[in-house]
Parts: sequence; structure tokens; C-alpha cells
Amino acid sequence: MTVPKWLIPLLAVIAAVAVGVAATLIGLRFAPVETVTASPVTEIVPVLSPIAEGEDAPAGPDDEGEPDAPVVVSEAAAEREVTVPAAPSGDEAVDPSLSFYLDELMAWPDALLGLINFGGDERSDGDDPCAPRDGEPPVTCPDGLRSTILSDTALRDFAAGGQAFPPTYEEYLENGNPYGGSLWCDGLTAGEGEVPFGILATAPGTFTVRYWPTENPGAERETVVTTTAEQLALWEEQVALPDGWPIVQQCFVIDGIEPDTAYTAVVTGIDTFLRIAPAHTVRFHSEGAPVHPGLQVNPVGDNLLFVSGLYPTDETLDIRAYLVPADAAPACTAPAGATQLTPLTTVDVVAERDEVNAVNALPDFQRKAVRTFVIPEGATAIVCGRWFPAGGAPSWESSQPNFESSAVVQAADRVLPSVSLFDVARFDDAVESMDVRVASAEGIECWNWTWTRERDGDLPVELCDASLFAGGGVASDGEHLWARGFRGDLTVTVTTQLDTGETSETSYLLPAADDGCRGVCEPPARQWFRVALEDVTQGTGLCGSFFGSDCTPPSREVAAGTATFFVDWEQGLSNGRTDWNITPTVDLPRDYVQPDVPQLDNDEYWTFTEPSLSIPWSAATLDVVVDRPVDYTLRFLGGGGVATRCDNGSLAEVSGSSISAGGRDTIRLQMGGLCLGAQYLVEVELVDAEGRRTIWGLDRAGSWWGGTALVIAPALRAEIFYDVLAQHSSRSYLRVFELEINGASTGAEETRSGRCLDDGLIFSSGSYERDLYNVNSVTLSILVGEATRWGDAEAWGADCLSVPTDDAARTATADVDLHQLFSPEGVVVSVPELYSATVTLRARLLD
Repeated sequence: MTVPKWLIPLLAVIAAVAVGVAATLIGLRFAPVETVTASPVTEIVPVLSPIAEGEDAPAGPDDEGEPDAPVVVSEAAAEREVTVPAAPSGDEAVDPSLSFYLDELMAWPDALLGLINFGGDERSDGDDPCAPRDGEPPVTCPDGLRSTILSDTALRDFAAGGQAFPPTYEEYLENGNPYGGSLWCDGLTAGEGEVPFGILATAPGTFTVRYWPTENPGAERETVVTTTAEQLALWEEQVALPDGWPIVQQCFVIDGIEPDTAYTAVVTGIDTFLRIAPAHTVRFHSEGAPVHPGLQVNPVGDNLLFVSGLYPTDETLDIRAYLVPADAAPACTAPAGATQLTPLTTVDVVAERDEVNAVNALPDFQRKAVRTFVIPEGATAIVCGRWFPAGGAPSWESSQPNFESSAVVQAADRVLPSVSLFDVARFDDAVESMDVRVASAEGIECWNWTWTRERDGDLPVELCDASLFAGGGVASDGEHLWARGFRGDLTVTVTTQLDTGETSETSYLLPAADDGCRGVCEPPARQWFRVALEDVTQGTGLCGSFFGSDCTPPSREVAAGTATFFVDWEQGLSNGRTDWNITPTVDLPRDYVQPDVPQLDNDEYWTFTEPSLSIPWSAATLDVVVDRPVDYTLRFLGGGGVATRCDNGSLAEVSGSSISAGGRDTIRLQMGGLCLGAQYLVEVELVDAEGRRTIWGLDRAGSWWGGTALVIAPALRAEIFYDVLAQHSSRSYLRVFELEINGASTGAEETRSGRCLDDGLIFSSGSYERDLYNVNSVTLSILVGEATRWGDAEAWGADCLSVPTDDAARTATADVDLHQLFSPEGVVVSVPELYSATVTLRARLLD
């Protein structure tokens, strides 16, 4: 199978991948880069124990009877390696095997069947903080906490996927399974009204296939199969092997199949350990003909969701997700109050021919849309894909979907922590500030807060809100997508700074108290941690020894004191789920329903005749396709040039009837005598034979005409030559000089003396390109003030300096006729009150 390379991971971070695959998750950048290995920045920090639990604060350090009495602080029970918060950058990448995994996830025609076959190396990774590292005994672990992590074979998550018309073993050996899994079935003979079917699962159990004609969900049938004793023994044998391949294949036929009919089937299962597999949707045709594919919905980690679908080149696929109540059913109509989720990434690529053939999709489904979403903890979401006509389809058809595919997705429920700084105490007078930062052990950064003596009254202050962890460490910065995961452990870093600038940094880990609970969880009680901050080394002098000898400058250790934190746990969204729950997709073809009122194709554009100096106006024409025979009325509402024609005509309502030709109904809208560059706001009313009417315009919510309702006539493009002359007193300073034509600056500058006017004469000459109208506005702004420091440019960097003033610039505006600009002598605008200014303008048409 050819693996598409449009998903290129750039950053490796630790996370658990759903559907039974243990892997390291990533950041993605949708552009080709060289794949290299890069690890996140990590550090080793002490793991603290709480000093108290409950709502009541423990006794403070300054509550002790004696000022020098020992302070109760949290003990360091172990050490943990944590990730330093950092966003991925363009030159970071991951192990190639991880790139392969993400490529495969999007490349497999049926992702679930592919994932079942994607290895089973799910072994314990030694997450005990008191376990030995590299054979060495743990550091600072109390007696009784020492342990050793032994390699163990873990059960893979239970998943079961189905396939109609599975290949035989011989076909599988020759071509593999086109769906991406390792499923084959021999010895199946399907009679009339029957279809061969296969199931691939990660564990033995009982499996149910529900199937129905896609366009008739009420005609549902059901087949149940159970793993045999022989299959169970073979699976157990594979589980016991270090490199075994523990999967189960079920092969059978389903009956009651109607001829020449597209079907939807849903595979579910319960294994011998009473685990329930997520539902898997299968689409097939009773004759093996191509079918319309639906969405593929694949969870990754705790909160990341990949949604993809194939679509033809003459259609568009719109994929959306909404947060909904926990009891919502699959649908493409979001209930009232639903919140639409913004996709992290939006990618559309060319689908490979093998992939289209493998899922038995219609041959013109040559594009693939992929969207990623963050599903918050405990959330329920509807994922909906809608296929819309595109290309040459009129807008009233392209606004209605011809196919819908939807599913309900639920992320696991859990409680989440928040962290607050309660107090700081026992610090030296030389301590000026403490910068406090909180992050997850996986590198999800919270907020920063800086303590100073002036801000001490703000305590307690929240440093990290539980909502920051609702997405499980999934994030995107536009170029990258990454998922770090979140187990609940938090790191606190305090940087203490003295008034002389020296600093020290203290980092600790506050361990999670939720015991990794998923589902309906009781929020743990508030936990209190008191951190002993690292002393700060402060220099107290300089070396006094002779040159060349070693010397350590004198210093003292300044007490940074303690900081007390408390961690609360809270329930956010809740659905009671202990793992991902994804319903089967509901796939529904949709027939076009003609609206009650007349429709027009709003994808058409006005065309204009070319204006000239001899005919300085244009005519506009718009041919509009409508969905039925209509009478129409075009009205003019407002805008520049409204009710004005530059050919001495008038703009009145224009009425007429549609023309039927070539199986289409068309209306022709025409406007004449449009002034150069003028804007006309219009609307059109359509009335059909039954008297049903609709008005299309710019401010019509149900019949929005878009930019077509604003008609902008073409202007004449020309090069404009200008000369400006004005006069003020000698030795003055030109503070403001601006020439505009039709509201656009010419960029004119004083071309004789610059800003310092020795003789007071202002002169500017030049040219620039501009659109010209029938009547053109010319604006000149000048402000001249006093100047000083004359004649010493070398010292002052200029011939003179301006004397500050609060005076405003003087401005004059005049309207100039188009033909005056093109006359041989041009046009001269005199403004005596504006420093006796004159402006001479001439124009030349551009080709």
C-alpha cells in the first residue's frame, strides 16, 4: 500500500493512542519536511506529598510559637521526569515509526480494521516513580515504596470490525485486504439473497451484525456469531507468545439481502472478558457495486478526534462537530443551544485510486477531507458530514446536501485539577519577587503570576484553571498539531529574585489524587502542599587577591522562604463514560426539495461595457438562472450614483419575465448609463405563477444576494500629472504637505527645498496612476510653521528645525470634471486662502 505523506509529524510527546495501540503522539505540519528524531526537553523534579487535606488551611509558617521554629513542608517521596512546556517548532520531528502510524491512520480505507492489525506491543512502561532507573536503586524513596517494573503482556483494547465480501486466503496472499486489515474468509458460499461477511477482532466473544437498506432503516435484520472453542484456544496460544498475533476472525453469510441495493451494517461485540467493542459501520452493495461512503471517525488519545470522508470533485464535503447533551442522537441538525467546535486542522487531499476502490466507493470520489477536533473530557458531541453539489450546480441546489453522515462521540469522563497559591512566608528582606509557573507533567502550560510585596494582599490566587486540561493536552498553533496527554500530575516552578538581581529556581511535582479514575468519579479532597524554596546566593563583595590567582567572590545564602499551594479537583462536563463511545454513523441520502418561494443562482456576476472618454459611462448585464418561471422587478436602493445616470437617462424599476431555454429558466437584468466608479445598491423581486414571491438583496437573511446586490461600475485608469505651487514667508518649515485625488494620496513631496523653505516657496511636481470618475475630488492640505537652527546641517542633521505648534493644517477641496483633466492645457485649481496655492492637473489614459 502506498502511504500518503501529507501528514508529517514534527514533535514527539507521550500520549496513549486509542483502539489498542500504544504509541507516542505528535505534532503535525501539513508540508513535506525531512523526518528526523527529536525528543521533548525534560527535567527531573521531586515528587511531593501533601501536608494536609480538606478545606481548612494548615497552620501557617508564621503561626508557630517561635520565629525560628521548624516549618512543616511537603516531603519529597520520589523523583519524576517531566516535560518542560514548549510549543513545537518547524525543525522538530519525530521517530519515523510515529510518522508511519499517523500516515497509516489516514491511509487505511477502513481505519479500524487497520488498527486491529497494527501490532500489539502494549507493555507496561514503568511509570512507578519509585522504581529503579537503569538498574540503580531509587533516590529519596522511603522504605516500603521501592518496586521493580516487570515486563507484562497487557490485553489489547477490545475492537471488532466487519467487512462484506472479504477476500479469500489466496486473494489475501496475492493482494492483501484492500480495507487495510488482515481479514480473509475461505469456504463461504453465498446463495440468493445472501452476502459473505467477515469480522476481525482483538479478542474472542459474541458479535452482532445489524444491517438494513441504507434508504430504508426500518427494514433492519440481525445476525449473531460466537467464537468457537477452537478459535478461543488459538487466540490464547497467540496471547502467550512474546511476538504473538492475538486476533480473531469470524466468517459467515448474512441473509435477507435485497437485490441491487446499498446497505449499511453495524458490527458490535462483547468479548469473553465482558468488554464491549465500539460500534463499527460497514457500507456495501448487495451486488458488490460501488456505494456512497460515509464518515470515518477515529479517536486518538483521550481527547483528539480524526474525522475523514471521501467526496467527488464536483461536490464539497462539510464536516462539523457540536457539543450536545449526553442523550443526543446522531443527526446533522444541531439541537438548540449546541456549541460548534472549531476544527484544529482542516485538510483536503487527493484520494488515491487504491483507497477509493478498497472501500468500494463510487469511482468519482477522488478527494478526501480530514478534520481534527478536541472533544473535552466528559463531553458529548455530534459529528456531521454533509455532501453538497458544487461545480456547475446552481446555488439553490448547492445549498442542500445530497448525503449526510453523522455519529455521536463521547470522550471519557474524569475530574480535573486546579492550583492556587495560598501564601508565601519566611523570606528574607532582600527578596523582591517570586515568579510562579504551573504546568502539567506532560508540558501543558498554565498561567504565570508574579508575587511582590505590593501584591501579597491578592493571595490566594488561582494559577491554573481545570478547564485548561479539558482537552487532554491537545493543541494547535496553526502549523502544528500535538497531543501530550494528561494524567493529572502538575509541576510548580518558583523563580525567586533579589533586589540585587540574583535568582534561584525551585521545581516540584504535585502528584494527581484522582487515581486515574475515568467515568463517574468522586472529586478528591483539597490537598495542601508547602514548598521549601531554594535559597538565593547573593554576592557581597569582590575578589581581593592579586591578578592571576583563583578567587571566589564572597557571598551569602539568602532565604527564599516557603510557598503554600492547594489543589482542588472538579467535575466539568459529564457523561459517565469510562472510555471513548462512538455510535455507528447514520448515513442518509437526501433528495432535493424545491423551496416554496422562487430561487435564483447567486453565483453569477455582472458584466460591464468598457467606458471611454467619448462614452464616459458603462452598461451592466446579469443573466441569472432561476428555479422556475417568474416575473421579476429590479429596484435601486442607494449608494453612490443612486437614481443617477451619466447618459442623461433615469434609473427606474426594471421589470420583465424569465425566458425558458435549454431546460433552464433565466432572467436578464440590465442597467445603463452607470457613472464611472459609481456604486449602486439593488434588489430583485421574483414572483412565480402561484403568486409566491421572494426578494433577493444584501440585507435579506433568507434570500441573501451577496456582493451581486452591490453593483460597482468600472472607472477609467489614467496617469495624472500634477504641479503644486504655494508661497509663505522666508525661513519657514513645511510641516504638512498632502495632495489627494479621489481620496487617495498622490505621495507628493516638496521637490525643490524639502521641509526647510529658505525663500518660503513651496513647489511639487510628479505623476501617479489613479482611477478617474466623471467628477473627481482634489484635496490639498498644507501647514507651514516657524523654523529655527538655520545653516548648521552638520550639527543638527537638517538645514533647519521645526518650532512646535498646535496649529492644524489648512485644507481645500475642489471637484474637477473628467474632460477638464484630459484637455491640452489641463485644469488649474487656485486656492488663494491656502498659502496662495495653485494646483495644475493633466491626465493621460492608460492602455
